[in-house]
Amino acid sequence: MRLTVNRPRPLNLALFGFLAFAVLGCGSTAPSHVPNPVLFPVYAAGNAIHNARYNKRRAVVKAHVKKTFDLLIAEIQAGGGPNLELGYDLAAVPVPKRPALTAMLSQDPNLRRDIEAVTVSLMVHSD
Repeated sequence: MRLTVNRPRPLNLALFGFLAFAVLGCGSTAPSHVPNPVLFPVYAAGNAIHNARYNKRRAVVKAHVKKTFDLLIAEIQAGGGPNLELGYDLAAVPVPKRPALTAMLSQDPNLRRDIEAVTVSLMVHSD
């Protein structure tokens, strides 16, 4: 088969690509764990921004924990204190969760030895 001079094939491929992309966008709006593929670039950008903010906040929390580790452990055992409250503020732990979290942290013997464990404990309970 010989193509004509007008060569409609590139136009057909572009049209087919557009239609395929449009059909992908017509997915169901029912609850699903599979997101709409058309929105993947938006999700990627959103996740990149979220991860950058989280990593920045985690670095600040880890620096605070590293600098005041012995004081934090003593305050956790005592039920609270200014350094622990600052750690909660830096990690963005909601105020209503703090008393229960302090009680839970005081029962964990692994926290007394590990800066990373304290950092993770604060970040896991943040908003």
